[in-house]
Order: sequence, then C-alpha cells, then structure tokens
Amino acid sequence: MDLSPADELAQIRAEMQKLQLRKTELECGFKRGELEVLGRYVQAEVQLEEKQVFVKELLPDAVLNDPQHWRTDFTDVVVLRPIVGVSPHKARQITCQTGSFTDKIAAQSRNSVDRAQAEIS
Repeated sequence: MDLSPADELAQIRAEMQKLQLRKTELECGFKRGELEVLGRYVQAEVQLEEKQVFVKELLPDAVLNDPQHWRTDFTDVVVLRPIVGVSPHKARQITCQTGSFTDKIAAQSRNSVDRAQAEIS
C-alpha cells in the first residue's frame, strides 16, 4: 500500500523514535558497564568529554530581565493531526521541533505507538 507523504512522515517519525529509544538504551548500558563492548565490527568505548558551558543563571537579574538581551525566534514546524473519522490507531498527532530531536507523540504510550506503526506498515 502506497503511503501519502503525510502518512510516510508519521511512519518515519515513529521509526526514528524507536531507534532513538534503542540508541539511548544501548548508550546507557555501555556507560553503566552492563553491555559487552566488543562487537563483530566495532568496539564501543565510553569516553569522558569536556566542554565549557555558559551558566546564564549566574548572571545578575538586571541582565537576565533586560529585554535588550532577548530575542524572539521563529521556527517552521510540521504538525501531523489525526483525520476525523479515521481509526485512532492509524492516525497520530506528532509535533516535531525543527532542528532538534523533540518529537512528541500526543497522549500515547510507547506500546500504542508500536501498535499504530504496525497498522500503518
């Protein structure tokens, strides 16, 4: 069955969410020392990286509350909304923040996303 571009995007986002979750699970396992690091093709290694972080909370309130130090940014987002009359398992509301990995599946647990994904496929 050919998917419309909107349905394909919903399917891709669901797959990306599952992959991101699995990636996080594996990375946490390596960091906790619970997983075998030697694979057939690669070896996982946990390294400590150092980076400088600007702590804006340490600035005086006079600076933090001064409007001249703030700006409003606008971001294009693609919002997928359920179609009225379509089975809720086939339609999901997904909001994607462009430029970051903050896909949010509205009011659905991981299991319901998996069920919806299986029905779309």
